[in-house]
Amino acid sequence: MELVDNELLNRITDADVREALRILVDKQRMLQEALSKLYRARTTSEYRDVIGEVRRAIEGIVLGTSVGDKITSALEKAFKGLGIAYEIEVDALEELVNELKEVLLGEKSFTNTIFRYALGLGVHAAEIKKPKKLYEPRPYRHDAEFAVLQAMLFLNYLIRVLKYYASRT
Repeated sequence: MELVDNELLNRITDADVREALRILVDKQRMLQEALSKLYRARTTSEYRDVIGEVRRAIEGIVLGTSVGDKITSALEKAFKGLGIAYEIEVDALEELVNELKEVLLGEKSFTNTIFRYALGLGVHAAEIKKPKKLYEPRPYRHDAEFAVLQAMLFLNYLIRVLKYYASRT
């Protein structure tokens, strides 16, 4: 887990980056709780609950939501400020940053994929009101572990990018 303490948060001068990091740290705490539940889990129901915790942690981290837009704004500043690519052609960096935002937080993004996985195997899966057939998810430990670790890896990356950017500004 990528650690962010209050002292670091208070030193960050960019309000967008500070707020995005606070949101991500809160989401990270939710995943820590899911990981703790995973260690204790022994039944399908408990694994479903762990996956449900992952869904709740990742929920809302997409473009078009207030949380997702705050994180996106901070990431855009970080990618541009860190110079994630050297421009050979004019506006190439802008194009890359927009693509990265879409890959990370867009409709077909990492976060959305993790969310859909957790939605499909979590506690609310049978309540989905779509033209799908009803089912009762019966995940195993490895299913819950996959969900938690993928979500943690994703949040750690976002936090590291923002921390690195904040340390250089």
